[in-house]
Amino acid sequence: MLSIGPVSVFIALLLFNAVRWLLLRSKKGFVHQHKARLIMEIAELRRQAEAFNTPSTYVKCAKFQRLANAKEKELAALQEHKDAQLQDRANTVISLLKVSTSAVHRLSHLHCSSKT
Repeated sequence: MLSIGPVSVFIALLLFNAVRWLLLRSKKGFVHQHKARLIMEIAELRRQAEAFNTPSTYVKCAKFQRLANAKEKELAALQEHKDAQLQDRANTVISLLKVSTSAVHRLSHLHCSSKT
């Protein structure tokens, strides 16, 4: 039978991870909306550039192409940041798992040794 100590540690970790998951989920939603908006802006700028792709309106065409290129760079930077953040998150989860399994292991040994 489990004692109160390990159960309370489990519940505390469960609550901590639930709150963390909710915070990450809300942040992911914002990033996803930002990426979708950038993609729509890039597509619109490319359409506008194509519409002005004539010799007499070449300056406007080039302006829209430069704006679209800048938005694509912003989107790429956002994706790179997301990839780096994902790697950091994976490292954090691995560290937390190591610490929590070590703590549970020690608690179980303490509990077993106190019975004898």
